[in-house]
Amino acid sequence: MVNSNNQIISFHEKFRAAYRGNEISCDPDSVGSQSAFEKVELPQPVEVESVPFSSPDQAATRLEGKERLRVLVAEDNPTNQRIVLLYLKKFNCEVDVASNGREALELVRQSRYDCILMDCHMPEMDGYEATAAIRESNSAISNVFISALTANAMKGDREKCLAAGMNDYISKPLKIEELGRVLERSRNFSAE
Repeated sequence: MVNSNNQIISFHEKFRAAYRGNEISCDPDSVGSQSAFEKVELPQPVEVESVPFSSPDQAATRLEGKERLRVLVAEDNPTNQRIVLLYLKKFNCEVDVASNGREALELVRQSRYDCILMDCHMPEMDGYEATAAIRESNSAISNVFISALTANAMKGDREKCLAAGMNDYISKPLKIEELGRVLERSRNFSAE
């Protein structure tokens, strides 16, 4: 239950909840039968416009006179998708979303992208497999800029992503400054 004063919710680890604005909704059929619950404090809602960039008006300055970047977000978590989409909107990007590696591979075959933000752990085909399939293709898509977008933040995870053929790495939770850095790298990469 959400208490609007202290922003606390109790839920089971199998409980699926979707965070929409400042309201939580859930699928009661997905709740497990166990009675082990934990309390989690939810962050206060943040207006996207209030999220600071590394310097004032940096996003607008970067975008002046430049072509919009086409970005593919390969991410299976709907909440993470929404966060990434909100941030990419600030950078005026054209965005498509894939919920797994197979969908991402299909979209890459159909459209040209300047950057792919690739979650490493997704159903059907993970980010490592999707990146390998993109790199192994004998076409223009094999050279697209791919950045890992992953919760893996342990020592060696960055190196694993780079060894898999990704060009960069962003760990979750996503920071808008890091996303901006990756988008700049992808813009420079596609200009080469």
